Amino acid sequence: MKNKIKLLGLSLFVVSSLAGCNTNKDDGDVELVYWCFNDQVASFERRLEPFTEKTGIKVRVEGIRASTWAETTQEISTAAYSGTLPDCADMASESMATLVSSNLVSPIDEYVTRDAGEIADSVAEMDPKLYNAHIYNGKRYSLPTIWNAPIMFYNKNVLTKAGITSSNEHYPHSGWTVEDFIYCCNQITKNNTKTGANNVYGCKIENQYFYSIEPWLNSFGTSILNDTWTSSTINSDAAKNCFQTLHDFLNNDDYSKVVSPAMGGTTSYELFFSNRVGFMILSLPYVYTLYNGGFNDSKDAIEKLHQGYDVITFPSVDGISRTLMGVGATAIFKTSKHQEECWQLAKYISSKEFQDNELTETIWAIPSIKSSLDILSQKPYYPKNGKIFYEALENSKIVPAPANYSAIELEVRKWFSGYLSNTSGFALSGNKGNTLDTLAATINSYL
Repeated sequence: MKNKIKLLGLSLFVVSSLAGCNTNKDDGDVELVYWCFNDQVASFERRLEPFTEKTGIKVRVEGIRASTWAETTQEISTAAYSGTLPDCADMASESMATLVSSNLVSPIDEYVTRDAGEIADSVAEMDPKLYNAHIYNGKRYSLPTIWNAPIMFYNKNVLTKAGITSSNEHYPHSGWTVEDFIYCCNQITKNNTKTGANNVYGCKIENQYFYSIEPWLNSFGTSILNDTWTSSTINSDAAKNCFQTLHDFLNNDDYSKVVSPAMGGTTSYELFFSNRVGFMILSLPYVYTLYNGGFNDSKDAIEKLHQGYDVITFPSVDGISRTLMGVGATAIFKTSKHQEECWQLAKYISSKEFQDNELTETIWAIPSIKSSLDILSQKPYYPKNGKIFYEALENSKIVPAPANYSAIELEVRKWFSGYLSNTSGFALSGNKGNTLDTLAATINSYL
């Protein structure tokens, strides 16, 4: 028998028994409680001030003690059990299916139909993949706010020092391959020594679901799950090829090929900023972070920023561009007594008005409104090849995140870490231990 949803197993009871109960009161002005990550509280408070001025609806922004969407889902689970859910929250694809399957969030179809004329200009600026990202069982649960895609940032300083310039056939380009990527990394690291304090690395491979494991599988034409999220494909031949390639990439004893050994607490961004790594896998917000930090001595000369780096889509095994995406939204909880006001807030954050004004200076993520990204693309700090951030939608797929995403993510990351670090018992195949076949069986038990 397949496992039931573990994180939010009692939430159906919670919703029915606590309906209409939260921290808000009926007397006085309406104040919505809005959850987001701790480090984004101040930004949301600033962004939502115009909403309160316009509507009179107050918003109390509270931080979630979490650093991943899986942890966020757990925090919401705890709040559901204790009857302390907020009115609404910043939410992403990785958590939405869990909340929907647990009957914790409200569909918005009625509001979208009612306000179709008002939101028409905004919807017209949304790619259908974004607009329809959070439809489950025929019901719509969000308008998109932002989205993200894992993108390769490449350090021109590091590549040039390794003798790789734009005239080299392996230099990052549209349609580049995993073979091109590994060639660049090998050239970057060929002068490293085993104990060299100044070693330069190709790319730090992180043990992350969204920014590492799934996009690498995607680049090999496969995934953790099939297209309908009903069965695991993590033990496919393509997946085995992907993981074997990454394993060799990290564990080859020939130090001319070692690319990303354990770097302790040093982040990919820190390595990139100090010209000690050729590639990092992140998303649009780091375009602004590099600019704001003065990467490549660009504080007084913006052209140095462009001389130091650019962006490119993920390499693929066959040269076909594939992109992973996660879509942000405002989740409206069923326990809120202020459903209409929550919709007004969700509608505002997804609107052309909000995004053109609030998401085009300091960058939160990729705006769901095309005109907002167009405004960003005109900023002097925007990367030369920044058009890929919207073009990526053409060949994109949404991150596989079914109802039991949190449990699946944990299992996948545990295996990935064990296999890449050569932990005993972790293998691609075999009769014993933690193989991809056993991992696929475990994942299937959660579906």
